[in-house]
Amino acid sequence: MIRLSLVILAVGLAAPLPAGAQADRVFRIVSSASVVGFEAQATGVGAFGGQTRDVRGEIAVDFSALDRGVRATVTADPATLTTGIGLRDSDLQAVLETSRYPEIRFTVTQIRGPKALSPGDEATVTVTGTMEIHGVRRTIEVPALVRLGADRVEVRGGMPLRLTEYGIRPPRVLFVVRVQDEVQVHFTLVAESPS
Repeated sequence: MIRLSLVILAVGLAAPLPAGAQADRVFRIVSSASVVGFEAQATGVGAFGGQTRDVRGEIAVDFSALDRGVRATVTADPATLTTGIGLRDSDLQAVLETSRYPEIRFTVTQIRGPKALSPGDEATVTVTGTMEIHGVRRTIEVPALVRLGADRVEVRGGMPLRLTEYGIRPPRVLFVVRVQDEVQVHFTLVAESPS
């Protein structure tokens, strides 16, 4: 039925460290606390959604100098998307061709927002990057909320995504039920760094 997928934050600007700057701190995504999901509309059926917790990756950043950029990788396995109905899950995997395209990836190219964050801060940012789904790469912008703890960062966000822009034909069932081209993708990424 549709594919969702998203999320993934990765790679940015690799500028040399200015004098006195700290090295990037690496935060690893905690799959059990992270989720990527979608909401879709289908004629005759209404809304339905799905999600996966098979989310992996790293975020490398110096939160005291966000203007230096972020390096990160976040991937999701589309074969693990579940909608609560087994037959629909199988249809979703077929539409996404998960055996041929086993990964959804987002690579960060820029983050706009505050120049620095301290533990306890929360900020709205815009993440620009390359989304790769179904073998197609597109540049997108994703609004996100970042919460920083002492050893943990949480990133929440979402955006609309058109299936056809990624070479995915919105599925039809018996010429009656048709999934709409635009789906809403949402994500919560929790990443931790060892003390």
